[in-house]
Amino acid sequence: MGVARKSVERKGKINMSPEGGIWAVEYLYGHLKSLTSPPTPLSLSPVPTRIWVCLDCTQQQVSFINADNGVQIFTFTAASFKRETICPWFMLWTQGIQLCLRDSTPQTPSPAQGDSCPSPATPASPLLAPAGEAQE
Repeated sequence: MGVARKSVERKGKINMSPEGGIWAVEYLYGHLKSLTSPPTPLSLSPVPTRIWVCLDCTQQQVSFINADNGVQIFTFTAASFKRETICPWFMLWTQGIQLCLRDSTPQTPSPAQGDSCPSPATPASPLLAPAGEAQE
């Protein structure tokens, strides 16, 4: 999950890296990594159940924050958006997983922002849950 330039190819082989216009983290086979070139393994325990993606076009940064505790997961710096529209980017491979999106801004200071943003209460339920499990 992350963000991508609007011009990113959506069919065929996708270059899942900043060079390909995608700034994202991936959770696969029980491991979390940033999709840098080459990918960077991220050691987090426990693995977050909710992640905020913070885009700062002025500072050219894309930050990923653990929404469970406000801890920074990873920040891409010198992100070149090339004056393009930036869109949310998701890719789900695992069967039986459901992605739920919430409109929420971090309650805790974001490394990319430097201070807190007012926002509604953060939902207590995880964004990723087994398919069929009730979400609020």
